[in-house]
Amino acid sequence: MARFVAGTAPCAAELRDRAIALDLGFSAKRQTCGLASTDKPEGELCRFAEAVKKVGCFCSVKPTAALIIEAPLSCFFNGEGNPVHREFERQGCETRDWYVGAGATTCLAAVFFLRKLRQRLSASKAVITVFEGFGTFKKSRTSHAEDAKELLNKFREGSVIAVEAPETVVAVSVLDLADGGTGSASPAVVRIN
Repeated sequence: MARFVAGTAPCAAELRDRAIALDLGFSAKRQTCGLASTDKPEGELCRFAEAVKKVGCFCSVKPTAALIIEAPLSCFFNGEGNPVHREFERQGCETRDWYVGAGATTCLAAVFFLRKLRQRLSASKAVITVFEGFGTFKKSRTSHAEDAKELLNKFREGSVIAVEAPETVVAVSVLDLADGGTGSASPAVVRIN
């Protein structure tokens, strides 16, 4: 069965030539997912189920691939068990916390996406190294396909940062929520802003 592992900044360089980026959308009827890969870097739009299929096909052909998902892939909680922001979610007076609005929706979408992808790859021994994409605080509005393309470009350039929880914060990896595991590290982040 395929495995998901949390991506790190050092391992990103090894995976630059076999990566796929997904600007994750979660719509019942619209093409809200953007995809770009090392095989198709120009980017394209698709619906959620089609994105699962296309990422699955990519990972079947490249069983040691990087998957960059533009969605919160780590969740931080304080000592009382309440959600707290991650440092990169704040810029000046603007906030885009993982647990509010679009962040919460795409975090949930990521759980379902990874579960569906794992089911699709059930006969595969693929090891998929997962990175979080963070495309907030952009200067202008862009399409989902353009965001996926930019995530792929930034990943290939090595713009990957580690996610570290402060000492008093508990981090939960979405990788664990998706497959019932425990103890996965927080995937490193690829920023496009």
